Amino acid sequence: MTVVKTNTPNTRARFLTVIWLSLAAPAASADEARKHQHDHQHTLPPAAGAISGNSLYQLESTWLNQNGATQSLRALAGRPVVAAMIYTSCEYACPLIVRDMLSIQNALSPAERGAARFVLFSFDPQRDTPSAMRDYAAHKQLPSPHWTLLAADDDATLELAVALGVRYQPVAGGDFAHSNMVFVLNCGGVVTHRQEGLGLPPEQATAAVRAAAGSCDG
Repeated sequence: MTVVKTNTPNTRARFLTVIWLSLAAPAASADEARKHQHDHQHTLPPAAGAISGNSLYQLESTWLNQNGATQSLRALAGRPVVAAMIYTSCEYACPLIVRDMLSIQNALSPAERGAARFVLFSFDPQRDTPSAMRDYAAHKQLPSPHWTLLAADDDATLELAVALGVRYQPVAGGDFAHSNMVFVLNCGGVVTHRQEGLGLPPEQATAAVRAAAGSCDG
């Protein structure tokens, strides 16, 4: 997807919202949102057709990592990346997404594991401060520098979600309904594999990581 740049933050936010609404199904009603909360699942399907062949590293947003340092998406270039969008206070789907990513990591050889990076992007920048993300990484035993947790402002978060085809929506109680997806990016930031759902075996994703490593050659 080509991201059109606009002149002001408000215009940019409106533009992204229009794209988002064109990709997403109609928003859930208040009753549906409460049902999601009571089910403790908070999941939405992916937005159809949102993944393109363009590099995510063309997005010029700035993100804050768990160590409090700012970085661009382009800083992830040069290595295969396994990525997902979550929020750290999620109690159901997000821990399972992280578990799936750990399964992918553990299925790689030590050399492959050392060459790859695992990145979690937050839906919830207001609560996912560097200290919150750092505590989450420690609790889940996600070692730095192999794992990076990132949060940005609402516009940048929405921009990335649109580019990936991830849907998310606030629901009652401070939770989010969201797609459950894991991505493999090649060394140039192009999505080469998309895993949809929870508890899936890691073989396809690990094969994608190995293939992505070839994009770093030369």
